Amino acid sequence: PFTSDRKAYAVAPGRDDLVAALDAWLAAREADGWMAEQRRVWLGAAAALDAAALCREAIAAALDLRLQLMPAVAAAKRRAGMAIEDAGQEEKVVAAARAAAVAEGLDADAAVRLFRSLIAAAKRVQQMQQPPAGAQPAGLADLRAAVAAASIQLLREASRCRPHLADQAALAAALESGVTLAEPAALDPTALAGEIQALTSP
Repeated sequence: PFTSDRKAYAVAPGRDDLVAALDAWLAAREADGWMAEQRRVWLGAAAALDAAALCREAIAAALDLRLQLMPAVAAAKRRAGMAIEDAGQEEKVVAAARAAAVAEGLDADAAVRLFRSLIAAAKRVQQMQQPPAGAQPAGLADLRAAVAAASIQLLREASRCRPHLADQAALAAALESGVTLAEPAALDPTALAGEIQALTSP
């Protein structure tokens, strides 16, 4: 049976307006039940997830994408003769996360804590995991832009899903099953689930 439900559209670089429109359309179709009905029709009743499960899946997908990019980031750094650790870039990522959290109405300090944890996990993945054999090399600037987009998506999903994140154990389970790493020890799903919940605290 299908165990995950992820959708992706290829959008030209710089079309942030189209990305936002597609995301809004998908969120609206989840909210009005149209997507659930399509899952029931085409995939069976078990595929029709409730709002909380869909939110957990969306957050896991954004985290998964962010971490799946890390082996390619490490390879690009090696090609450029750079170390895995880049304190200046890390501070830029944290500052961007803080600003994006404020824009989404989330707790900025919680966003800083979350992204420091994500940076630590990303460095562990970069140190332990190689890109897939035959993968085409990508430039570091493009990879960082993709990581930033996944980070923004994570914060948007946390904001949109604010009413559906109360169950920390279920969120941790979704992260554990939905973030596919060759080295699972790079991620602590329970700690990350708590940090994501803290984003939406009043």
